[in-house]
Amino acid sequence: RVVQDDMTTGPDGRRIDLVEFVSTNRPSLVLKPSNATRGEGLLVGPFTDAREWDGTISEVLANGKPYVVQEYIRGRRLSAVHSTDGIVGPLWSGLDTYVFGGKFAGFQARASFDPVMNVGRRGILLPVVVREEQTR
Repeated sequence: RVVQDDMTTGPDGRRIDLVEFVSTNRPSLVLKPSNATRGEGLLVGPFTDAREWDGTISEVLANGKPYVVQEYIRGRRLSAVHSTDGIVGPLWSGLDTYVFGGKFAGFQARASFDPVMNVGRRGILLPVVVREEQTR
């Protein structure tokens, strides 16, 4: 949803005050500028304190900054070699799916020491292997 002072439909289908919902449900949400890149201005609810979260909401409403709110889906952790640092350690990982014209067009995997998995901010791309199951 675009963050604005408005009533809307919540995840359970009931009418909600969007600003109140975003403030109250910080641990399960992500706030991000709709026109930024490389994770700039992105706040991951479970990793952001309530003061900064609510301050950002207030700033968005006061300045009309275009922000969106999304459900936070916790990334998986895996051990991998960070290609630029040579460090082996637990990294957040995710699989990104690309859809164009309503059809699957590909995917990529990323990982990072930070839950914001951005290749421009110390994130790395990972190989993806597709294995077809054979039936006998």
